[in-house]
Amino acid sequence: MGTGLKRDSATDIIKQFETSSSQRRSLSSVGIFLAVALVAGIATICVFFACRRWNRTLYAPKSRMIAPQALGALTRMTPWGWIRNVYQWRADDILKMTGTDALVFLEFVRLMSISLTVIAIPMCLVLVPVDATYTSPSDESVPQSNSASGRSSQTHDKLLYATIGHVDGPRLWAHVTFGYLATVAILGLIYRSYQKVIRLRQEYFGSNEYQGSYFSRTLMLTDISPDIVTDAALRESLELANSLYKFSEVQLGLSMNNLPTLLSQHKDIVLKLERALDKTLRSHLQNRPLISPDKEWYRCSGTRVDAIDYYTKELRNLEHQIISARSESEVTLPETYGFASLPNVFIAHSAAHHYSKLKPKDFSVRLAPRPSDIIWSNLTMSSLERQKSRWFARALLLLLFLLNTIPLILAALVSNLEAFASISSFIDRWQHSISFAALTGIVPPLISLTASLILPQIMRKIIIYRGVRTRQSRDLHLTTQYFIFLVLTQFVLFSLISVFLDLALMIKSAIDNNQAATEAVADIITGILAAITHRFQLLSSYWMTWIVLRGYLLLFELAQIRRLVFLLLNRYILPHTPRDIWMFKKPQSFSYWMAYAELLLLTAVGLIYAPLAPIVTAFSAGVFILALIVYKNQLYYVCFTKSETGGRLWSVVVKCLLTLVACMQIILALVVGLLQNWIKAITCIPPVLFVVAFALFCHFKLEPNFRWYTPAAISIDKMQKIVSHSDHQRLERQFGNPFLHQPLSRPIVRAQYMDLVGQLYQGPVISSKYTTEDLLSIPHSTLLPLSATVSTDANTMDDDSVLNCDISRHSLDEAIEMESLYPSLNSNDMDQKVFLNNQNADCLYCDSTEKNHVSDPSCSGLIPPDASTNDSAAESLLPKQYLPPLDSILTDDASLSKDSLPSAGSELDVVNEYVYVPPTENTLSRPTSSRQYRPLPTPPK
Repeated sequence: MGTGLKRDSATDIIKQFETSSSQRRSLSSVGIFLAVALVAGIATICVFFACRRWNRTLYAPKSRMIAPQALGALTRMTPWGWIRNVYQWRADDILKMTGTDALVFLEFVRLMSISLTVIAIPMCLVLVPVDATYTSPSDESVPQSNSASGRSSQTHDKLLYATIGHVDGPRLWAHVTFGYLATVAILGLIYRSYQKVIRLRQEYFGSNEYQGSYFSRTLMLTDISPDIVTDAALRESLELANSLYKFSEVQLGLSMNNLPTLLSQHKDIVLKLERALDKTLRSHLQNRPLISPDKEWYRCSGTRVDAIDYYTKELRNLEHQIISARSESEVTLPETYGFASLPNVFIAHSAAHHYSKLKPKDFSVRLAPRPSDIIWSNLTMSSLERQKSRWFARALLLLLFLLNTIPLILAALVSNLEAFASISSFIDRWQHSISFAALTGIVPPLISLTASLILPQIMRKIIIYRGVRTRQSRDLHLTTQYFIFLVLTQFVLFSLISVFLDLALMIKSAIDNNQAATEAVADIITGILAAITHRFQLLSSYWMTWIVLRGYLLLFELAQIRRLVFLLLNRYILPHTPRDIWMFKKPQSFSYWMAYAELLLLTAVGLIYAPLAPIVTAFSAGVFILALIVYKNQLYYVCFTKSETGGRLWSVVVKCLLTLVACMQIILALVVGLLQNWIKAITCIPPVLFVVAFALFCHFKLEPNFRWYTPAAISIDKMQKIVSHSDHQRLERQFGNPFLHQPLSRPIVRAQYMDLVGQLYQGPVISSKYTTEDLLSIPHSTLLPLSATVSTDANTMDDDSVLNCDISRHSLDEAIEMESLYPSLNSNDMDQKVFLNNQNADCLYCDSTEKNHVSDPSCSGLIPPDASTNDSAAESLLPKQYLPPLDSILTDDASLSKDSLPSAGSELDVVNEYVYVPPTENTLSRPTSSRQYRPLPTPPK
């Protein structure tokens, strides 16, 4: 008896879980959530307006990377100036500040905002009245879902009257018609944007920066056969595979032995030493921290030693090992990768395209990325190691998928909490209150959002185990993988949790009624399809609140609340080091893959619900319009592109978008088949065929023009052009393993404690003066100059046009990294700066061989201007970037003075305020020679 009662109670819970949605709960939940989001959004905008004007470091960190002569007197930002600029900015402005990747991303956001708006407005004006007038609002009962029709029995949700769920007869064809129109409109807009992106990418390939960069005419060879062990053998294999292309230089990668491990250990020790020094200096040398050595951490009775002394000793030992490893002349083992350079960019692209079709068995060929874009730890992996790593990554993804179902189930339970009213008198009494509506309306989206906050970082860690060799490949995989993961967990699995419970009820009913197997399977299939469509309709109110929450998160990102709270806590409550503050105040790199995936999920909700519940699509369109404003501001003022790819993610995003358009039609066909019959559902199939045909057109016609450089006209002479000098040293400089010349980290010490640090640590340190302070407050001689031009017309400038500067995009990332590296050589000479350049008059980025080559807008190299020019001319010819001492540590020499320097043309050349210092024997660097510059010391008074 008791067992039967328990079974009946469990069955009632499952049934009510399927159809638990009341008029009061749905309308109240959505209304309360909208009110809360509106109040929170207004408060967030007020915080943004109040803080933005006085905190340039947080809300316009890019301005810290621009020299004062570019800023002029425009140092204030008005609270409302950014709004006007967001509407006035053109593509060229974003291109100059952030690059092609940012412009392509904004094109995607603009495409979706226009597409969703175009299909939402007519659908809301036509389909919502059609749906709402079909069933009278006075009807208090709507047919309940059964195994055949999927209609609901006691669903008092007025929001469902604006959906397709209760429409039948001729009115249903209005949804089918608008499904056709929506598909055609989206495909047309995608084609228009695709053509625009192709033009942008071809302009990127043809730009002076890309044409003058060495990596752009270099191929990266991977999975090289073990039989190829020399450069000559690799060149021979390339020419045997295809003799059409003449290579300027071919080099095979060499093993670095234990050098990567040593550098990683060195960096960890520096961070630990930095924290120990900071703690001691803040206590005015009164509190020296003690630690247990790492080798004895597992011993309870391990001896505790002075942390600073221990880390100093470990640091010196590691530095000696690194110097020894870098200076070894013994031949190392060849690796399974290499690089080959060609005469120009067009030939390099043609060769890469040709080799991708040939697919030679001894190696794989692709265009070389920027040297900083290579993941060297994965590049050196063998095929067996990469295969094992991929299986491990798949296992981690499966585990993450299972763990992510826990918060989703919790969110589904809270969203359908009234299903438990039959077994809980408390819930039965509480379900009619406002607090119950607030709980079931606000908490589920928050649970889902909280679970998704940590997903991107976990996915990013897992993707490294797949053995991807470049950051570009990593982002391509992450975009698709993260989008699929979000759709499966946040959209499909969450929507179909109750369907699984309904399936259990159907199986139990079939067993109890002793149905035949074939009849039971047919009923279960029909019932499951009906439950799926009914569940999507019931969740329309949930997705409205979820979309509104996504919109608030955009405002949250605009106001930089998270970073603002971090800075306040670290300033007044939590301990921090200068490096912590600098890392948080510097411009943040923009994660395009994460933004694309999250916006694609928002697109999935808007498109799939377009023919089912157009109001949801209208909400999505509004959030995309807000996203366009917010991301435009963030990409212009706050974020930068860490590794420019020319919008490479576009083709992957378009494929995901076309998949969503096809899914929209499939869901509509499923609904028509259940509400009418499956023969009529075939009328929804032609748009799917349109999408497939358009996808094939994009793949075979548009994508080749997108991926490869295809200039309009090119002469035979230019195609046959061969560089006049050897590329051997340039290829080694650009694509030699960075562990050979990677800079050694140095502890950062607070500027006010620089006079005390010598009592604790005698090694080289960096003053926080050059890392944590706003660069605008530092003298001009300590700035890292960038190429920047500002209109001098006072009538065309306002407070927010300060950032309208032409910044070298690939140098911005270097500038950010260099802000903490280019100061001091030692603790006693903090004002010396060292800059590096190629000594043999061969520009690092272009083919110029002139001795006094001056950097121009088409080149990002650094060769000093002629010292014989006057001061004003020399200042105007200053190169647009100074490469820091990534691989050099000069001897401490502060004895130079301006009067003691030789004249121009002798051993030391004065260039404006910098002096050329020939390489010394004590210079620790890779075997290639380089020019080095340091500022002139201040003459004694």
